[in-house]
Amino acid sequence: MINLILFLSPPYLSLLFSICFLCERCLARIVSRENLKMPETKDLIYMAIKNGHFNITDAEIAEILPPISRFGGGIDKRLAKKRYIYELLNHFFMKYHD
Repeated sequence: MINLILFLSPPYLSLLFSICFLCERCLARIVSRENLKMPETKDLIYMAIKNGHFNITDAEIAEILPPISRFGGGIDKRLAKKRYIYELLNHFFMKYHD
């Protein structure tokens, strides 16, 4: 009984989000479409949910991105991809967090 009460206390209610089937499918679709690393992406989203806000750094975004060449205009592509992934994950967070 105590474990159930602890699990349903306010800090843990948002973790119930991770069980949501639709959320999992949507995240899996984003990860596969953008060729992101699934475990790292899930960890980022779950930490954002646990903290209650979406505050992800450039380094954390870089960890989930696929390898992109840094030569021949690759840096601009990488920055654009980082911004796009940030916006995509932020939209996902805002859609499913509440």
